[in-house]
Amino acid sequence: MVTPRFRLLLLAVLLAVGVLAPGIVLPPERAEAQSSRHEIPGIVVDEDGRPIERLFVAASPQGGQGQYERRTTAAGGAFRLWLVEGTYRLSIWSDSHSKCTVSGIENPEGRLEAVFPVEGEGVTPIRIVATTSDRAQQARWVRCYFDVPFYRVQGTVVGPDQEPLEGIGVHAIGSASATGPWTAPATRSDGRFAVDVPEGAYVLGLFVEREGGECRLGYYGAGGLRIAHSRVGDEETTANRIRTDGGDVTGATIRLRAPLRELCRSIQGLVTNSQGEPLEGIHLQLHGHGPSWFEYQRGVTRSDGTFHLYGVDGTYYLRPWTSAGSECAITDSASPRAGGEVSVVVDGQDIANARIVVSGNATGRGQWLECFPPPRSITTDLEPGWNLAGWTGPETRVSAAFAATPQLEAIHVWDADTQSFRGVMRRESGSDDSLGTLLPGMGLWLLIGGTETVSWTRPFLTESALVSLEDGWNLVNWGGRDGATAEEIFDSLGAEPVIAATWDATTQQFALSAADTPVDATPALQVRRGDALWLYTPAKARWLQPGWPAPDVVLLGGYPTGTEERYRRSVEGAQTFYAERYGVITSDVTFYFASDRESLENTYRQVRGRDPSDDLCANYGNHVIFTATYRCFPVTHEYFHAIQYHLAGNDLLESPTWIVEGSAVYTDFQRRYSRGTPSYETGYHFLWSSLGFALNDETASGMRASVANSIGYLAMEWLADEAGEGAILDYFANLRAAGDWREAFRESFGLPVADFYSQFEVHRQEVAPAFRWDIEGSVVDRHSQPMEGVRVFASRVSGRWPLSTLSVLTAADGSFSFDSGPGSGYVLMVRAYCENGAYEYVGALGQDGFTQAWRSAPHFAGEARHRTGILIELPITQEEFERDNCGS
Repeated sequence: MVTPRFRLLLLAVLLAVGVLAPGIVLPPERAEAQSSRHEIPGIVVDEDGRPIERLFVAASPQGGQGQYERRTTAAGGAFRLWLVEGTYRLSIWSDSHSKCTVSGIENPEGRLEAVFPVEGEGVTPIRIVATTSDRAQQARWVRCYFDVPFYRVQGTVVGPDQEPLEGIGVHAIGSASATGPWTAPATRSDGRFAVDVPEGAYVLGLFVEREGGECRLGYYGAGGLRIAHSRVGDEETTANRIRTDGGDVTGATIRLRAPLRELCRSIQGLVTNSQGEPLEGIHLQLHGHGPSWFEYQRGVTRSDGTFHLYGVDGTYYLRPWTSAGSECAITDSASPRAGGEVSVVVDGQDIANARIVVSGNATGRGQWLECFPPPRSITTDLEPGWNLAGWTGPETRVSAAFAATPQLEAIHVWDADTQSFRGVMRRESGSDDSLGTLLPGMGLWLLIGGTETVSWTRPFLTESALVSLEDGWNLVNWGGRDGATAEEIFDSLGAEPVIAATWDATTQQFALSAADTPVDATPALQVRRGDALWLYTPAKARWLQPGWPAPDVVLLGGYPTGTEERYRRSVEGAQTFYAERYGVITSDVTFYFASDRESLENTYRQVRGRDPSDDLCANYGNHVIFTATYRCFPVTHEYFHAIQYHLAGNDLLESPTWIVEGSAVYTDFQRRYSRGTPSYETGYHFLWSSLGFALNDETASGMRASVANSIGYLAMEWLADEAGEGAILDYFANLRAAGDWREAFRESFGLPVADFYSQFEVHRQEVAPAFRWDIEGSVVDRHSQPMEGVRVFASRVSGRWPLSTLSVLTAADGSFSFDSGPGSGYVLMVRAYCENGAYEYVGALGQDGFTQAWRSAPHFAGEARHRTGILIELPITQEEFERDNCGS
């Protein structure tokens, strides 16, 4: 039998020799593609007209049409491209040319980039002029441009005392229409520079060559105005750019604000994996924040993992681009901000020993990693003989514990399910790691050899203070308050009888205490963080030990006395709920609470590097949560976002908005329901019925928060009913090892995403079918005159806020209509507007008529039906509304 693979091979051979056996016919679309190939001859020369041989010329398809083609220039600089119909961009591969100019191709639109169509007949020969670079560079693809008019930007670079500076490089970086960068030769002794650019608007990037790479001196626009790196490609900066406007630009003077030695502090360091092995070829970003927001540098690690960057005095984020891991820590030369991304501070002197450690699972795709402080550590003194101590670090192989502590002879753990020991000796650990792994919160029996005390240091994770207890004896780590007493332990467990026991490694004896024993009847029992203790408990439980390391809470602005303690209790309450219900906790987050907009802006700008949005309520990012308490107080919701990133290793793999927000809303509401809050489900069904479409990957993206939250809530509720609430947490944990979010979804919820969408659509049609009722009426003022331009909402009021996606502006005659509105269970809310766009709700019409107290307006009740001929009579006129609500 002839296999398909053999048939393809035979066909390829026949095509190669130009023979097709009788009866073999190419598919029509393939035959047409072959017949439409166009021969395009060309030549490459230098700026003096001399041919350039052995140079790669590439034609890259644009917009999905075409087929990539690459050729090498032959004798005389000649080349031939054979291109199928499509659109192409030309480029050359070179280590000695910095510019590529194309002529011979029609360019009626006056485009800059050498992008051209191949179609029909009559493609003319191409002439490429490659301009030699004046500075050494690595081989790279150089984009080609059409031979359009170029203009010269000239100027002078001077120091802080107006002295001309020699050796300063200048990049002209264009807006989207001008691309670039275009590079000028380094400034001469008189500080002058000149760079040729096509028509456009430019930012000038200044740099100076140093060992290991460039030292960037900043970005400048018109009149020497500095522009932050993050705004260089932003079209909004066009007004601040240098513009050619059809002619040369002369007389530009750029004054550096400090001497070069202060602008180019040396920042050296090393990038390794968690085993200490150097990582080569890691791209690094040194990006200023706070007052240093303008600053930006970049570099690449060498074969030994070292790097060399330069920067002005200031504060920076140092971020690697890598696929070698998903987490990053800076262990030296960093200034940690509690719970947030660490900073590198350059203050008057060079930095020589910055150490970046990349850890976590390899991602298979490059990404920028934000670096955080290394985990807290804890040290326990182990005596010769038997010791009780807790494992406080991440999941770790037992063999690694033996390797890190040469005096360690044996490790035993207690299996609370079987009420028995499991253990391994050092001599067994190399070949038979039968104990497997150490998990956060485990209590350990450790045998130390020799005669000397051993200081045992390991990472200390907040998770080690959250342990699972079984009915019977348990051996667990203590991660709560340092020096806790038996009374604190018994009070936190709240169940009797409870027995606790600790071990004195010096005397090799137990200290025992029981909850129903008088305090003075037994020796005082105290435990320190990192100790282990025996507990006898009568029932299973998740136990979050009192005094666990809690997140930092920072108040911004003016608050009454006692507010900080109240907010801390709110944060710890959220942590307790997620720990006891879902078995997860993180304290690697800082909560900022702002009492006013000004206080929020100042710190937000320093931490985020940008201004907060005008309507910011709260957000999570980079281990920091900002909350504008003058607007809202969603502590539980935002804390779950911290949990999401904690479980996923700081990469949610582009999870859809309905999962990210929906899971935060769903778990938040489980806490509210447990405290007696009425269900919001009816309101959420109302919102989705008003939308009237099926769920998909993009659903909720870019939607108003209340709408996105409602959609996500209903989806997560369905998934929790089908797969259990724990599957929601499993999803984020599974993102660490998954190739994409769909893979993690299938593993966590037990079905492919496409199947879920299909099944959930059936459910949606049952609980939230699309609205189909007509609502028509008009709005008049207190003089019965039509109110034009007010907005009418078909809303359901749930709690403090209306829930709606249905609204319409009234026409000139005051009329409004909905052709797909709700049939009952809603009110018609009216919002009036000021000329400056500000607005206020002026009331609502419901079952009992119109009321200005819209939050208490009864919904239309009864059987769903059309409602027409509605008249909403407002108690004010537009002029009165503006007088009372719009200011002077």
